[in-house]
Amino acid sequence: MNKHNFKQNDFDGFVDSVNFNFGYLDKTVEMPLLDGIKPQSDIDPAWFYDSYQGSSDGSELNAIKLYRRNASRFDEVSTVFSGVSMVEMSHMDTLSDVILGLGGDIDIIPYDNSGFIKNAVASVDAKKALQIAIGGEQFTINEYKIIKSKLSKARQSETKTILMGVLDKLIADEVKHIEIYTEKLKALNSPQKTLKLNISQNG
Repeated sequence: MNKHNFKQNDFDGFVDSVNFNFGYLDKTVEMPLLDGIKPQSDIDPAWFYDSYQGSSDGSELNAIKLYRRNASRFDEVSTVFSGVSMVEMSHMDTLSDVILGLGGDIDIIPYDNSGFIKNAVASVDAKKALQIAIGGEQFTINEYKIIKSKLSKARQSETKTILMGVLDKLIADEVKHIEIYTEKLKALNSPQKTLKLNISQNG
């Protein structure tokens, strides 16, 4: 379905509301409306394909699968991974609108799940899962910055302005995810947790 209105879609509005209230996205950066995106000869929709569902660590689809898997396997980080995965779902939805708006086709994008398998196998416990997730978020940010660099060379237009805003929002959310994962990892590594447990067991 080719819908170009992120904010007025019912599902997207619900996801935005949940994530805004629970702090899994950056509340200071707005996602622009996508209605004005049109095909433009010097903006290639394929720039966004790998971020949509490629095999790399920067793929939104791989992030969603990995985070949902981690949420199911590791109780101590289940809430965090569930919350962030919802943001990544909205990111993937946004990218589908971007690609379709630019005249691309989301149905022809090849998908290789080797990146997901690699990271899933390596995520042997909650701490390792968080470390891998942080690395994936950093990779994704770099990928979006590369797209911004390509986009900066395109002629000025409403489409370019919207896409720059989309990328700024995606990057801001990924930065927020790194902060969330880093704080959770610190909490799991905190000696205070062990100390409190020992006090309660001895009391």
